[in-house]
Amino acid sequence: MADGMTYLAVAYLGMLISIGIWTWTVFSRSNDLEQRITAVERHSHKSKPGSVVFLNPSSDEQE
Repeated sequence: MADGMTYLAVAYLGMLISIGIWTWTVFSRSNDLEQRITAVERHSHKSKPGSVVFLNPSSDEQE
């Protein structure tokens, strides 16, 4: 009986450690992604378009 309980205890601890590592990885990637999105937003607000194209909605031409 003690061998079975030891096995279950080790398996349970392994599961908890695995879930902890997975959670840490998800939050780490989430923060990295948030920083990248913020950088792209800052860059897009600073840059100005070089040209503007106006399309006539009643025109049948496609560009």
